[in-house]
Amino acid sequence: YGDHRDLHSFPTRRSSDLGTAGTLTGTGDIVTGHGIGSKQTVPTLNLRTQAEVLPANGVYITRTTDPSTGRHWNSITNIGTRPTFSNEGGLSIETFLLSPFDGATPDRITLEFLRRVREERKFDSPEALKSQILRDVTTAQTYFRRLNW
Repeated sequence: YGDHRDLHSFPTRRSSDLGTAGTLTGTGDIVTGHGIGSKQTVPTLNLRTQAEVLPANGVYITRTTDPSTGRHWNSITNIGTRPTFSNEGGLSIETFLLSPFDGATPDRITLEFLRRVREERKFDSPEALKSQILRDVTTAQTYFRRLNW
């Protein structure tokens, strides 16, 4: 993956070039979202972070870890403004786990950004967004299968 650096070690910028930058990681608190994902698309963990640097808006293959227990999951993460629903909520970081929880939802998670999948974009409907998310999940599953994770 290249070198492994914490988000706080990067100069203040937004970068989508993970191949050059190395693997980015960041830790934050799980917060209550708007409930749209669990009702209309896919359920996600919503992250609030104090990180000064994040990858550019878009969809990423990620690895999610509960720092208190060491549990980890393969995941896919969107960073952006949720343009299909509204841009009013500001920046959001939403992570979909590729396998179910086995236990309680953690209070904090660490995200390891491994590869950018695509830019964030507005879809005509929640159904169209869900279809794209499922294609993104397939891309992530293929990525992890190649790594034997």
